[in-house]
Amino acid sequence: MQEILNVVESKKGHDAGRLYLIIRIEGEFAFVCDGKYRLLSKPKKKRLTHLRDTHLKFSQKKLQDLQDFEIKTFLKNISHKE
Repeated sequence: MQEILNVVESKKGHDAGRLYLIIRIEGEFAFVCDGKYRLLSKPKKKRLTHLRDTHLKFSQKKLQDLQDFEIKTFLKNISHKE
């Protein structure tokens, strides 16, 4: 089950395989960002069914204190470990 600040992988679309951080959920849609192409100020709207949960959570900060470079660095470090 996806929750806010969970790390997810896109399963569908031109961005398939890309890691994102969920910053908002509305109904069957999640708003995700990666800190590089999709910023906190302009998140991507994706269907929850098009996202795979990685069972990782960004828990260092509260959502309102989060910055794009922190998300970018966090997701970059995760992708290098996998």
